[in-house]
Amino acid sequence: MSQPTAASLAFQEERKRELSPTPTTETSKRARHKLKSILSDSSDEDHAPLISLEAYNNIDDDEEDEEYIDDHTYSISGRPARRSLLSDLLSSLHQDDSFTKRRRSLNSSALGILSNNAHDDDDEDEKTTLPITRSSLRPPADEVDAFFTSSNTDYGRMRQQHHYSQTDTPAFITHRPHFITLTFFQEFGPHSRTIPLDSQKEEDPLHITYFDREYSKGHKLGSGEHSEVYYTRRLSTGDVSAIKKSKSPFTGWEDRWLQLIEVENLYKVRFSERCLGIKSAWEENGHLYIETELCACGTLQDYFDYKDRKILEDTIWGIFYEILIGINDIHEANVAHLDLKPSNILIDNNGSIKIADFGISIQTPAEMRWVKGEGDRKYMAPELLREDFDKPADIYSLGMLLLELATGLELPEKGEPWELIRFGDLTHQEEELSKLTPELSNMIRCLLNRDPIIRPTAKELLASPEFVKVRKSTEGPLLSYVQELEKLEAEAPKTHEHQDIFSTPESRIMENPYPSPL
Repeated sequence: MSQPTAASLAFQEERKRELSPTPTTETSKRARHKLKSILSDSSDEDHAPLISLEAYNNIDDDEEDEEYIDDHTYSISGRPARRSLLSDLLSSLHQDDSFTKRRRSLNSSALGILSNNAHDDDDEDEKTTLPITRSSLRPPADEVDAFFTSSNTDYGRMRQQHHYSQTDTPAFITHRPHFITLTFFQEFGPHSRTIPLDSQKEEDPLHITYFDREYSKGHKLGSGEHSEVYYTRRLSTGDVSAIKKSKSPFTGWEDRWLQLIEVENLYKVRFSERCLGIKSAWEENGHLYIETELCACGTLQDYFDYKDRKILEDTIWGIFYEILIGINDIHEANVAHLDLKPSNILIDNNGSIKIADFGISIQTPAEMRWVKGEGDRKYMAPELLREDFDKPADIYSLGMLLLELATGLELPEKGEPWELIRFGDLTHQEEELSKLTPELSNMIRCLLNRDPIIRPTAKELLASPEFVKVRKSTEGPLLSYVQELEKLEAEAPKTHEHQDIFSTPESRIMENPYPSPL
C-alpha cells in the first residue's frame, strides 16, 4: 500500500471543510424563497403544483440556520422526481459562493490526484474508468445543433480531464479505425470488453486518422458541447456527406457504449425516408465518427425564423405529416427519440424533412442505465420527470412543436407557465389557438394530453382524415422554401466564407505534421 501523498492529504482536508456547515448567505436565502414561491401549494386543487417540496412546508423567513433539502423530499404525483431539472437551483439553496468555489476546486483536485497517483499499484487499474453516472447529467441546453445533443458543461469538463498517453492506452481506446456496422451490434453488447480489429493492418506510425486520410474537410456545419459536424467530400468517390466527430475520447467502457447507442439507433431506422440516413460509423483514438447524408437546406427552426414565425396551416399539416411518418418509423423500430424540436428537423433538397440528432435516443423498453437525459425542457413530456421514458414522450414533444409552429408563441421552459401546459391547461395559449381551425386546435390538445396512456400513437395519427389532402401531394411541404433559398444563393455574391473550400488530408498534415494520437 502506497503512503499518502501531500496531494491526497490536502484532498482529505478539503473534504472535511466541504462537509462542515456553511452559513446561509442572503443570495441563498433569496434563491430558497424564490423557489418556495414558484413551487408552493396552490389554493386551487385542480392546479396543484407539478412539483411539491415538503421541505418548504415549515420554512421560517427569519430562521438563520442552514436548511438542507433531501434528495427525496420532492415528488411528482406521489412518485419520486428526477433531480436533474432542479439540481442547480436546489443545490444553490444551501451553498454560498465560497462553498461552490471549494467544490469546484475539490473536483479538480480529485482528478489531479488520480492522475498523479496513476502508477500506484492500488490505483493503476482504476484511473481510466472514473464513473460518470447518469444522475450527474443535467438536461441539454436549448441552443443545440441539428446533428447532436448538447450536454451539461460539468459532464463535458469531466470528460475533457481524461487524457491517455500512447504508452498507457486503456483497452477501450484503439489507435486503428474500428468500423461500427450493423453486424457489430448483433455480435457485441454493452458488456463486451473487446474491440474487434483487423490484425493484418499495421498501425500508422504517423497516427494519421482514417478521417484525415480518406476525406477532404469543408466548412463546419455546427458544433456542440461534445461533438462537431463537418461538410466533407470522400476522396475516392467525390461523394459529399456530413461527418460528426466527438470532441473528447471515451472515458470508459460504459461511456463508449452510451455513445454507440446513437449509431445503433440510426441503423435501426436506416430504411426510413423521414430520418437522417447513416452512411458509416467508426471509432478511432477513442473518438466516435458518424457519417450521414447531407441535408444542406438547414433546419425547421431556420425555416420558422425565415418566415418570422408565421406559417400557413396547409404547410403546417404537411410538415406534421412527414414528421409523423418519421416518428412512426422510429417507434416501429422500438426506439424513442426524446429530443424532437425544430432545430433537430432537417430539410433536404426536395423540401422534405428528416429527423436528426439521435444523441439521447433510447431503445424501448428503456433500461435506465442507458438513458442520457430528458431532452430540451421546452418540448419535454411531463412523465420524463418520473423517469417514464417511452414512445408517448415523442408524441408530447410533437404536440409542443406543433403548438409553437401553429401559434408562433415562444414556449416556456420553466416556471408556472411551463407547469400549466404540463397539466393540460392552455389558458395562456387560448387566444392564439382560437385563431386556428378546429381540426388543428383539437389535434394540438390531443397530443398534449398529460396522460401518456391516453395519447394517440403515431400510427393512429397517420390514419386521421385530416391527412387525406396531404397524402395526395407528391412534393415536399417546404419545396418552395428550398427554391427560394436556391434563388437567393444564386443572386448573392460569393464570399470566401460561403465557398465550398475543402482542406485536403495533405494540407491538414502540413498544418499539424505530428498529430497527437488522441
